[in-house]
Amino acid sequence: MATVTPPPASAPTRDRIDTADPPASDAKKRFLSDAAAHVRDLGHRLFVRKALGGYYVNRDAYKARYRDWEHARDAASLAKWSAVNRLHELLPQFVANFEAGGGQVHWARDAAEAREIILRLVREAEAKAIVKSKCMTSEEIHLNAALEAEGFGVVESDLGEFIQQLRGEPPYHFVFPCMHVRRDEI
Repeated sequence: MATVTPPPASAPTRDRIDTADPPASDAKKRFLSDAAAHVRDLGHRLFVRKALGGYYVNRDAYKARYRDWEHARDAASLAKWSAVNRLHELLPQFVANFEAGGGQVHWARDAAEAREIILRLVREAEAKAIVKSKCMTSEEIHLNAALEAEGFGVVESDLGEFIQQLRGEPPYHFVFPCMHVRRDEI
């Protein structure tokens, strides 16, 4: 039987998560400024609406595969929140199974510590370049900037994320990272 590595006492738990709004950062100020500009830009709004048109057609076709789509949606929501409410049971089970399969779990208290752990692992592996798959957590902790600042090449494997990387912009949307970019802008 695998030994379960419990999270450190400092790991966030439901009763220890800081829900206070962080001070306004440059990224937050830029986001709010960009959002305000996009809301006023009718051309941009129409382009995004048109881009989403295909998504809605596909979504509606997918929904039609279910006899009771609302029930399926509610069941998925229930499963998600059941897992969230049982995280204290499920997380140690995941860790045990992951470690039994040869994986290693690293715990970080915050974004800075997560970046440091990743940088240490990349250095230990003597990596030169990193190919990333779509990962919103890496966006949240600003991993690319940290890796690039240490001299590592970073390439996004998701096409939309890659386009945004080349443009020097964060993803526009977590599912459609470059939905706002016209073909002639690529």
